[in-house]
Amino acid sequence: MFVTDKAAGASALSGVLNLLNSIIGAGILALPFAFKSAGLLVGIGYQIVFGFMTLYGIVLLLESLKFASVRSYEDLALCALGRAGWYAYNFSSIFSGYGSCTGYLVIIGDILPGLLQELGYVLSRESLMCAVSVVLIFPLCALPEFSALQYASGLAVAIYVCFTVAIVQLYFQGNGGSEPLDPPPSMFREDFGAFISVAPLSAFAYQCLTTLFPIYQELAVATPARMTLISAIALGTAGVIYSSVGAAAYLHFGEATQGDVLLNLESIGSPTMRIMRFSFGISICFTYPTMQFACRRSLDQLLFHSKEGNTPYLRLLALTVLIVSSTLWLALYSQKVEVVFGYAGAIASTSLLFILPPSIALSLHPHKPWYNYLFLLAGLACGILGLLQQLAEDVQSGGES
Repeated sequence: MFVTDKAAGASALSGVLNLLNSIIGAGILALPFAFKSAGLLVGIGYQIVFGFMTLYGIVLLLESLKFASVRSYEDLALCALGRAGWYAYNFSSIFSGYGSCTGYLVIIGDILPGLLQELGYVLSRESLMCAVSVVLIFPLCALPEFSALQYASGLAVAIYVCFTVAIVQLYFQGNGGSEPLDPPPSMFREDFGAFISVAPLSAFAYQCLTTLFPIYQELAVATPARMTLISAIALGTAGVIYSSVGAAAYLHFGEATQGDVLLNLESIGSPTMRIMRFSFGISICFTYPTMQFACRRSLDQLLFHSKEGNTPYLRLLALTVLIVSSTLWLALYSQKVEVVFGYAGAIASTSLLFILPPSIALSLHPHKPWYNYLFLLAGLACGILGLLQQLAEDVQSGGES
């Protein structure tokens, strides 16, 4: 069991908001593209399947705490799988954090230049990304405690809900059957490659396990049952939001749906959509730190072998500078957010969500049910096939990212 810091005293609502914020993030923007690639029914089906698989992975980790007196995911991996498990977690956490944070900055570069140009201000993509990173993102990332983000997380979740409502309303006010798309949206595409390629995007969309344990530790009442309920609420809410945005955006834009749906929204000059695009850019600034916290923790462990809670603040600050500056550098040279999220999903998200949890459970639990082996095989297949498909598509497109 965890030794919970009661001084933190985070509420269940705070836990739901922080977890929901780390789940949704910018992954929501690539899901309409996933719906277009695999078809509407497959897109919705993926949200259900990956949502339940993520919840089951969380349950496996929380149940494993009965057999290991540890405080974190990485220590659980170390206890169950040895140093190999510890390294597997930390490298996956760093890759996931870098993929997420880089993608978030790419999206900021997609949103703000066009929006400001519509308002009569001309600034380059690079200048805006640098300014936002320094003025907004870095101060939030420099906070020493995860629970300090609870109010920012609440605002970000509210923005995601409003964004979902705006996209659904756009569908009903736009094409929505009155102006049929040509070709019409596909319910199911008979393309195995497309079916595989969208799996990493869906896995990335549910990646939240690097923030699971920090959120759990800061609950005022920290029990596996309570955290499971918090996770179920957050994942269920995310699934509804994902399905609504993915389906509504694809049904509205059809085959013109882009890898970042905000690029589609640039063609709609209504004040409501301008506000939503700006608000989403702000929400990303609040979501970036939730992924950066876990990435920073893993970097600290790999570089300095530190124990949790014993890292000097100046070192945390230096690591924060390293992460923010390096992800900014990567984002400046990246153009397609769906490619960034695709690689992060195939390599890191599948490892953290679907490979490490059953591996840990099978190692620690005295009873090893057959379906945990099946879960592990499904995770391995998702990661390997997704990565191979992403590489094939990248080579075919000439390596453009």
